Amino acid sequence: MNDERVWNSYVRMLRRKRRSDYTVANYQFTMIMLRRHLDGIPLIEAGREDLEGFFDERLDQAKPSTVHGNYVNLRAFYNWLVAEKYIPQSPLAQISAPEYEYRVQRILSDQELKKLFDACKGPRLYDKRDEAMLRLMSEVGGPRRGEVIGMRVDDLDFNHDLVHLVGKTGERWIPYGYNTGVALDRYLRIRSQSRHNLMPNFWISYKGVVPVQSVWWIVRGRARKAGIGDIHPHTLRHTAAHRAHEAGMSDQDMETLFGWAPGSAMTRSYGRAGKVVRAQNAARKLGLGDSM
Repeated sequence: MNDERVWNSYVRMLRRKRRSDYTVANYQFTMIMLRRHLDGIPLIEAGREDLEGFFDERLDQAKPSTVHGNYVNLRAFYNWLVAEKYIPQSPLAQISAPEYEYRVQRILSDQELKKLFDACKGPRLYDKRDEAMLRLMSEVGGPRRGEVIGMRVDDLDFNHDLVHLVGKTGERWIPYGYNTGVALDRYLRIRSQSRHNLMPNFWISYKGVVPVQSVWWIVRGRARKAGIGDIHPHTLRHTAAHRAHEAGMSDQDMETLFGWAPGSAMTRSYGRAGKVVRAQNAARKLGLGDSM
């Protein structure tokens, strides 16, 4: 069976499930690396030893967390091959996910978030765009980078203060607050004056569509200007999850808004990111040091 034919069928399935271009590209990168390792062996003929060798090779090339992501991508692909009866059993069935040490993610304080948004103040298109984007990414349900770039102009519902997102876990609608709504409206007003205003893509620059890689530079650049150090796009998602947890939101509601499967490891992972901060806040409330 031709690899290209199999891969194209898989991509059609991903498109049918409305996975983002960023997600498809992520899967494709993993497939390119695997096919390079297999050196002519068809994907559907790869066995357990072939995949183990691939992960060993990747661990010499990339961070363990990246290799773990490769494993997740391949597990989904080979499970699909089994479901479509291309193969009787996944070669990953008896291969455990590569382990990696969990790194506690940074959580931004309310003061740091304010500094980040203030660093976007200005009259230009990209000032209004960056503030609207960063505020939206900090809302409960914080959009992933690919979901942000995948937004279209008609994905906003200003009547109900909701935004429609399409990503690797499917579709969802998340609400946004008053300040975010104001920032989005201000961006759209200045966007309407751009020569690229007829583009369906929500986020634009003076050159046209904002590429997915630019989200990283927008977040990093504004954080440096704000004097809060280096952060990455997922820092805002972790911060949003922590703030929702702190406010008492249930796991079920968080799973719905953040796009996690019920009871998934992601719920525990994002909760763990704010665990240290919550423990510190609890200690401050006790004030035991002041009683000595």
